[in-house]
Amino acid sequence: MNRNKAGSHLSPPNAVEITNHPPGSKLEVKEGEDVSLTCLVKNAKPAARIVWYRGNVELKGDKVSKEEIKEVENVDGNPKGVRYTTVSRYV
Repeated sequence: MNRNKAGSHLSPPNAVEITNHPPGSKLEVKEGEDVSLTCLVKNAKPAARIVWYRGNVELKGDKVSKEEIKEVENVDGNPKGVRYTTVSRYV
């Protein structure tokens, strides 16, 4: 654990997860279907800023602590599905 200039404790998140989806699992979404993904970041001091990516496009930041990746595949199994990534950042 580090301290900032004011002497407050700083700590990176110890867990980053996309809720309601087990780590390493894949989420299938049908074309035209809405999907809601929620990222939970635990124990970051100060609170982490959550950044989402769709593929390689940020949906910005400096230090990456932990990340969880979810791949969304087409129903037909086409590997050209969309990858959603959540990253927690801290300063």
